Amino acid sequence: MIYDIFKELVKNDVMVYAMTVLGTIGVLSSLLSSLLYRRLIKASADMGNSKHKLMKSMCLRFETCYKLKIGVHNVDSFVDKYVYRHKFCGILLYTWERICGQAIAACLAITIIFTFLGYYYDCGKDMILFTLGLGISVSTMLIAFQVMLDLNKKKDILATNISDYLENYLKAKLENEYFSPEELEQYRNAYFNKTEDSEDESDEAIKTIEAESDAEKERILEEVLREYLA
Repeated sequence: MIYDIFKELVKNDVMVYAMTVLGTIGVLSSLLSSLLYRRLIKASADMGNSKHKLMKSMCLRFETCYKLKIGVHNVDSFVDKYVYRHKFCGILLYTWERICGQAIAACLAITIIFTFLGYYYDCGKDMILFTLGLGISVSTMLIAFQVMLDLNKKKDILATNISDYLENYLKAKLENEYFSPEELEQYRNAYFNKTEDSEDESDEAIKTIEAESDAEKERILEEVLREYLA
């Protein structure tokens, strides 16, 4: 029974179609991820005046932490958290990145299965070599495409742009605006002596803000936009 199914798959060039589909999905997902990162990098280059939804949201959340006098102890973690929460067409940015890698894994898995079955059922040397060649070619193409796009470098640039603005400009501004000298000293001491309690308080405070009414969120957002777009 398995032999009949396998023979039918080979006869109908199912593997060729599968590799074509996987290769196309891998290329398109990588291109889309690259374009998304390029847009985010462009927006993050001028965060104070950016109209990008993610940049405005991050600035608003960052400022909210200081309004509640809890601050942000780890800016890098704050940035990573919200960048990876960014969605396109309802799918997380992190998921778009992983699609190409999953396509490569699927190509290799199909290649191994078809090669093994071709050898086991003695389908001939030509069929086995064709299967190996096609699978390796598509996988190599996808890997080379990922290397060429260099998404890791784009992620580093994006994180650096956002962290630079939040830590070197906005953080200092908000500390002076929302903390008294005594509170500022306490906050700085807490910054160098992080505890799990402070992180829990930060998460709870952010959840509290997220639970506010839409009208209140819009009011706070408008204040932030007026301040940085003025």
